[in-house]
Amino acid sequence: MDDARFWLETTNCVDSVVPLCRIHHRLVQIHPFRNGNGRLARQYTDALVRATGTAPFTWGSGSGMDPDIRQRYITALRHADRGEFSDLIRFVRS
Repeated sequence: MDDARFWLETTNCVDSVVPLCRIHHRLVQIHPFRNGNGRLARQYTDALVRATGTAPFTWGSGSGMDPDIRQRYITALRHADRGEFSDLIRFVRS
């Protein structure tokens, strides 16, 4: 939580999308549950999005995660594992 607070408080962006993506990625990365980690992380991130007044994330524009959207999401998360957040940022706004 300290990391999340730091990322949100020190961002130089007009939009909080970068720190919110970092927080989302970190929640998925720690993987505390056997199943449902992505769903929980998306719900938590959506709550933070509302709390910060950031434009809502679309999460790939799917109401459910069809196979193509899911693969794009997983690929974006894997790139974020390497510190490359641009795909995840594009995904949450697509």
